[in-house]
Amino acid sequence: MKLKLKSFFNFIVLFVLIIPVMIIFSACGSDYSAKNLAVELGYTSVEEMVEGLKGKDGEKGADGADGRDGKDAVNAYELYETAVANGEFSGTFIEFLKEFNVVADDGNAIASKAILSVVRINNGAKDIGTGVIYSIDKDEGNALIITNFHVVSSGNTTSKGMSFKIYLYGESSGITATVVGAVKTYDLAVLKVSESEVIKQSHARAIDFAESYHVGDKVYALGNANGNGISVTQGVISVESEKNTMKFSTTSQYKIRMLRHDAYITHGNSGGALVNTDGDLVGITNGGIENTDMNNAYPVDLVQKVVNAILRYCENTESTNIKVVNLGIEESTVSTTIEEVDGVLNVVYTQKIEALSGTAADAGVLQVGDILKRIEIGPKVFEITKNYSLEESLLLAKVGDEIKIVTNQGGSEVVWTITLEDSNFKSII
Repeated sequence: MKLKLKSFFNFIVLFVLIIPVMIIFSACGSDYSAKNLAVELGYTSVEEMVEGLKGKDGEKGADGADGRDGKDAVNAYELYETAVANGEFSGTFIEFLKEFNVVADDGNAIASKAILSVVRINNGAKDIGTGVIYSIDKDEGNALIITNFHVVSSGNTTSKGMSFKIYLYGESSGITATVVGAVKTYDLAVLKVSESEVIKQSHARAIDFAESYHVGDKVYALGNANGNGISVTQGVISVESEKNTMKFSTTSQYKIRMLRHDAYITHGNSGGALVNTDGDLVGITNGGIENTDMNNAYPVDLVQKVVNAILRYCENTESTNIKVVNLGIEESTVSTTIEEVDGVLNVVYTQKIEALSGTAADAGVLQVGDILKRIEIGPKVFEITKNYSLEESLLLAKVGDEIKIVTNQGGSEVVWTITLEDSNFKSII
């Protein structure tokens, strides 16, 4: 008997949808069955659940395009929540996906994870951008939100305590969030929510942070596009690191390190999440490149350092700005080489000291022409393999820290050790 193409396609779709459900609970080695799952999700039988996965009137379902009788379709996150509620799984959502192979690089599952960490930001009159949940305490109803400086600024400035309304994904109740601190130099800001009943009762979660990102990686941009609610687009990373000018006005502009991608973003996406295929944050979206289809995001490693600095200097203080180390070291690139590790290409920079002034010059240890090798901040060691390694590592330093800058000076290793004092720092806006 020959199968019609459409019938065969429907069979394949159904097979792909139902098999992972069966795998999940057989893999658990428990008595939890597909029937139990069907009952938990509101069906009367496995057969009805199958029909629900297809759609009432076929795989699209005229009576409900994304599920049975017009209700929401079963998605991977529902399966995860059900498994946790029944004691069948205790890990994170992404661990659930990986362990049971519910999906493989599936946009719906990735969005189901990351979208719960993305919020709309409203200035009281209209939606103005997006934010990403950095941390959350549901017991207390508290949360910290990352966004762009330009999203929460007014006239290119912002002030501590400025308030906005944020909206969690799927929620219609606005939550008051206030500015903790904002840094125009890096176009990043942190908002704080305190004692929110909406947060306490929500499905919101803190974003997970990617450990690395590479050219060619598939990415998803989640943001409040055109102020019409959170949407998802996809693309790839085109450039891992480049410095571009962020223009706040004709007289206020800064060169900031960004990564380039081609996931579509538009007005309202600023401050949103760029995530990888694990749903982990690789960047905070900020804007596009004029007259191209290319867009930018601030890389996750830079974002984390700046956010840590904002919290250190601005949370529970009167300050809105941060301080950065100023030792008087100017550097330049000598050369670049390409290394391949586990099939991934990495561009390694050799950096040298171009000029010395202030504290570094007065110490008399380092010399112009030294090759910068690494910096140690307390127990943390950072190899200087990029043209931004030194500058961004120093964002983590604070008064009282002992730091060591290690160089190659004429073939010999030289170490300059200094304990940081307040005079070694400068404020930046």
